[in-house]
Amino acid sequence: MFFKVLIACSLLILSTGVYCQSDLNIGSHQATVKNSAKDEITLPMPGALISKWWDYFNVDDKTLLQRIHKAKQQYAAQLNSLTKPQQQSAQQYLDRLIKNLLTLNKLALKAKKSPKVSVISAKDSYSIDEWLDISDQLRVQQSEFIDNQNHIDTQISALQEAESQLDIKQLEYAKMTAGSGEKLVFGLRIMFDHSAIAVSAERLKLSKNTLKKQSKRINKLIELNKLASTRLQVSSQYLVQLNVRIVQLQQQLTQKQQALHTKLADSMGIIENSPTSSSQARMHDQEVIKLMIRQNALSLELASLQAKKDLASLLSATDKHRNDDIQKHLQHWQDLMTASREKSLIWYKDSVNELTRIQDEILQQKNANKANINLQKSLAQRQQLTQGSLVELRHLDIRQNTLDALSQEVDKRFLLHSGKLAYLLGWSSSQAEDFLDGMISWAKLPLFSIGSTPVTAAGLARVVLIIAIAGLLSSLLRRSMDRLAERIEANDKGVSVFYTVGRLMHYVILLLGIIIALSSIGLDFSSLTLVAGALSVGIGFGLQSIVNNFVSGLILLFEGTIKVGDFIELDSNVMGTVREINVRNTQVNTPDNVDVIVPNSLLVSGKVTNWTLREENRRIHVPFGVAYGSDKELVKKAVLEAASRVPYTCKPRHRHKNRDAIQCWLVKFGDSSLDFELVVWINREAVRKPPMVYAAYLWEIESSLREYGIEIPFPQRDLHLRSGFEKKPYEPSSLMYK
Repeated sequence: MFFKVLIACSLLILSTGVYCQSDLNIGSHQATVKNSAKDEITLPMPGALISKWWDYFNVDDKTLLQRIHKAKQQYAAQLNSLTKPQQQSAQQYLDRLIKNLLTLNKLALKAKKSPKVSVISAKDSYSIDEWLDISDQLRVQQSEFIDNQNHIDTQISALQEAESQLDIKQLEYAKMTAGSGEKLVFGLRIMFDHSAIAVSAERLKLSKNTLKKQSKRINKLIELNKLASTRLQVSSQYLVQLNVRIVQLQQQLTQKQQALHTKLADSMGIIENSPTSSSQARMHDQEVIKLMIRQNALSLELASLQAKKDLASLLSATDKHRNDDIQKHLQHWQDLMTASREKSLIWYKDSVNELTRIQDEILQQKNANKANINLQKSLAQRQQLTQGSLVELRHLDIRQNTLDALSQEVDKRFLLHSGKLAYLLGWSSSQAEDFLDGMISWAKLPLFSIGSTPVTAAGLARVVLIIAIAGLLSSLLRRSMDRLAERIEANDKGVSVFYTVGRLMHYVILLLGIIIALSSIGLDFSSLTLVAGALSVGIGFGLQSIVNNFVSGLILLFEGTIKVGDFIELDSNVMGTVREINVRNTQVNTPDNVDVIVPNSLLVSGKVTNWTLREENRRIHVPFGVAYGSDKELVKKAVLEAASRVPYTCKPRHRHKNRDAIQCWLVKFGDSSLDFELVVWINREAVRKPPMVYAAYLWEIESSLREYGIEIPFPQRDLHLRSGFEKKPYEPSSLMYK
């Protein structure tokens, strides 16, 4: 079984190789026969195509005609052996094949007769109008060159696709039964496809040759345009003609403006109560567009005449010109061209949409049971009017290009007239403006989309700028709040209030800034469901702790249990003054001036002791002990005197709720001492430095007890030994070694 499969595969490869090596030789139909080998090539048979069968038709144009006639006769004779359906298909392929071969012969003759690029002779001097004619020719040639290049690219793609399809058909042809009618018909089809590819290749070759000649023509026009711009000359009579023409155009422009105003006023009275009236209303709108196009064209032509006048004044050595006027004219022309191009794009879209709408309405009328004659006439008028508007737009584009060329030449001449330094400054300014225009154009291109809203670089820059301004305003507000808090530093509650207000205003301003920034790029917040869902997933995984701390910070600010300036103590025995409550954490400054960063969530969910939540003063217990037998009253007197000497002790008028500021309590009978506690109310200054306060009171207590001769005991132990001192004969002093 394995050998049978191997033999079958070998036969298939050999049979396929015979027919798959057909050389297309695309575009080589101009070659002539150089040796006798090509003369000996026989006519290829559709039912048994061999390798390089196309070489039979790859000859000069005279020989090709003879072989076409021969092939037509012999192929037609072979069709008699086919069935009628096969004869019909084969005859169609044969007719198309002969037609392609004749076309190929004509294209070869056309390639031989292709004219050379004409040489444009230069003149010693040029008028402004002659120079503009050359510029117009150059623009037309450049536009045609781009169109031809795009057409060639399309031809190449189509040719490659046809070649790949032909290869597939050749593989199918190789598998068919030899001598069958089906293979003969399919062979004619392959020959027809091959001839069609050859025709396309020859046309592609002609297009490339035409493109090369057009490129040479463009290069010569560029050189001639530069030369003509350096040899411009004007006469005084030309300036007079320009002034007369300017006055005439100004009058025409005024008339067009009046006509446009009248037409706009007439449109207010049109009532659309039927298809015919609706069509007439749209026709009226198209008439308004056409009038606006003509008015814009007159404005451009008037500006071109003024540009010619300014250029003539710069070229004339005797004519005086004002630099300020020319600069104003240049800016006016630039603004006029920008506005005209924007309007032209709108008018073009409206006209194209109108043509589409007219065609749809005409189709509806054709399918209608009863035709509306008035509506049909209105549609025909609308179609003619809209097509006329598109023609007017093409003329408007020519006028825009003319004004652009004149404006650039006036700008260049003006810079040269102003001197080298002014020229360099002007050139630098022009380059900077071009670069800025390019950046602006790039900034308007969409980078990506959020939903259906495109986002541009300019939009992103606007978002960043708005958020930065919001951050700056928030920073200024917080600084103002800090300055107000410094003025009332004696009141900690006032400081915390200002801090809380400043922090909340910071969040509000930033949130408003973000909303305004996103709204500035046209972002629809109702379409952010997907983003919100993704954000919730992110919060559920990676951002959970951050959001938890942020919300905890807001709770601290709104609840007020922990404020800036409060002295707090955590479960971890960390104590200090709250300095800042930030987005994610709170900064606590210890008495040793060490800043500890505590997550906001710990302050909300954990146990926190706030020593200054409601009261500014607090009571502390300072433990101490005296020896048994000491006079309790004397101890109390000594301790009260010691406490009164400490500056942290509250004065009698500052006692808490009319209680004694200083008390001495006997709290315990210790192992070796009477344990007392000094219970004292301390002022707000002392609350924030507990270690120093305890140290101050202990210092004074020890001094006062020493002064009164009261003993401060220390732990003592009595050791009673009842055994272990007996001496043994062999260990005279064994206890000493234990």
